[in-house]
Amino acid sequence: MTGRSWSLRSRLIAWLLLPLSLLAAAMVAAAYFNAVYSANRAYDRILLASALAIAERVVLEDGDLDVDLPYVALEMLSSSTQDRVFYQVIDGKGGIVTGYRGIPNLAGVVTNEPVFFNAAYRGFDVRVAELTRTARGRQGNEQFTVRVAQTTSERRRLVREIVTGAIIGLVIVLALVGIITWVGITWGLAPLGSLRSAILNRSSEDLRPLATNVPREVDSLVASINSLMARLDESLQTMRRFIADASHQLKSPLAGLRTQTEVILKHSKPEDDRGPYLELRQLILRASHLVDQLLTMARAEPGGGGYAKEPVDFEKLAKNVTMAWVPRALEKAVDLGFEGGTRGAVVRGDPTLLEEMLANLIDNAIIYSPENSDVTVNLGAPWNDQVVIRVEDAGKGIPESERGRVFDRFYRPAGSPAGGCGLGLAIVREIAEQHGGAVRLLDGKNGKGTSVEIRLPCISAAGRPDILQ
Repeated sequence: MTGRSWSLRSRLIAWLLLPLSLLAAAMVAAAYFNAVYSANRAYDRILLASALAIAERVVLEDGDLDVDLPYVALEMLSSSTQDRVFYQVIDGKGGIVTGYRGIPNLAGVVTNEPVFFNAAYRGFDVRVAELTRTARGRQGNEQFTVRVAQTTSERRRLVREIVTGAIIGLVIVLALVGIITWVGITWGLAPLGSLRSAILNRSSEDLRPLATNVPREVDSLVASINSLMARLDESLQTMRRFIADASHQLKSPLAGLRTQTEVILKHSKPEDDRGPYLELRQLILRASHLVDQLLTMARAEPGGGGYAKEPVDFEKLAKNVTMAWVPRALEKAVDLGFEGGTRGAVVRGDPTLLEEMLANLIDNAIIYSPENSDVTVNLGAPWNDQVVIRVEDAGKGIPESERGRVFDRFYRPAGSPAGGCGLGLAIVREIAEQHGGAVRLLDGKNGKGTSVEIRLPCISAAGRPDILQ
């Protein structure tokens, strides 16, 4: 199982900051070497000045070298408490005229130019300046060498300060670049977020082309999505047309079969075996109900032929549908009643589809209710621009685990009575959503049975006496 891939924002920031980080590391290295060079250059000048000051005070008297050491020349080197200074003057034979013994030298290097090098002396890292000059006297000339060594603590401190300052500056720059990059990429990716929201906020039936403004780089992606949605919409339209056409074509043969079965049953004799014909009639009724459900579903779906949008007196409609199902309820010894309702329960939509929606709810409630029980259609007064209707039965109820699936097409919970086709609640939800409403399942009174609640946008009839005429 592979892990989640990096987001586009993370990839862009990584590709931008990684080269910048490498460049920053190179700049830190360059700053270090430049700091070392600058520190050596600055302190080497002081070393050279001290060496020259000592060399100027070397004289040749009676064939021997003598040094009138200018301590003022060394004060500039020893002014720091962090560093120590060592010096020596060597005659042409290698003997020490004055100063410290053992100061390192560059073996085999003889030049009139000043020489600087790093060495170790008495456990310290030192920087040595070496200068060779010639002393002139009455009896001749003699070459001598002046060496001045200084510990490198101050140099290292200066290098650290320079490098630390460079690192802090680069870190601040990188942080600012990172923040600016993050804000810029977020702003640049905002159209993709809008595209994502536009897709997520759509229902599964909404296959219209996406009209979100996106950068040119994403145009091809949006065009591909729109092309896919167009092909999918065409396939769904073809499927809906096929279901509607097939259902229409099946209605006439089923009606004929039902008529013929009724005729056979009517003219059969008592001694005849009527069982197969009764079973055939029941199967025909079930098939006819399925065809009617399929036709209703095809019409209720988006693109299924559309529906009229007109003001509908929902209270009157609900009462009429309830009354129409009373005979069916009496056949099963179920007491079907209507409660509530008030003028102003007006919705905008298709009366035929709304009747189908309520009819499916009442039909389901009667099917799942036992004999000698109650089914109640309760219409609440309009509130908060909504009308709420509930159909409650006294059946065994729907478990919580099943409530998310009973709205799926052709799904029937275990133990469902015979005769259903699993489309009733799917049609109810489809019609409710097409009218801007919603459906949810609740427990019935006292925790028994099921209550199906539908909420629909309500049109206020106040000040509109003609709305229901």
